[in-house]
Amino acid sequence: MYLLDRLDEVLNNGSPVPFSTRRLVDVAQCIELVDQLRVALPEELRQARRIISERDAIIEEAQRRASRILQEAEEAAASRLADHPLVRAAEARAAEIEAEAEREAQRVIQGADDYALQILSNLEEDLEQVLRVVRAGKRRLSPSKPRKVIDEELSTP
Repeated sequence: MYLLDRLDEVLNNGSPVPFSTRRLVDVAQCIELVDQLRVALPEELRQARRIISERDAIIEEAQRRASRILQEAEEAAASRLADHPLVRAAEARAAEIEAEAEREAQRVIQGADDYALQILSNLEEDLEQVLRVVRAGKRRLSPSKPRKVIDEELSTP
């Protein structure tokens, strides 16, 4: 985000051209910041992959815990098989534990998914902003399009 903020600052702090919406900016500074962004983006992608990996590990741990709870409930129910009323109570408790484990697993999965989605959404917004800036810079530097058309494109969001 720092590099994007710096690029935004360079573009916004350019000297205004009188009677137009254009600004004079230091192209070398802009190119340097874009080059730095190219280097930084792979790190952001690695972080996103790490977050997804952590989410998967959380889900796997929740499933292991649910399986362990179910196994413990089944073992408890089997040990009380001799006494019929206790067997029914144990089965009811096992069902409760299973439902509780399933709810807990779903809560953990949902939390991990929400977190990963938020991180990926933020990354997507950052990447879209960088892509817009890069495309605008390329159009601005392209000799095939009149400067006025490019400036109009840049001034529209």
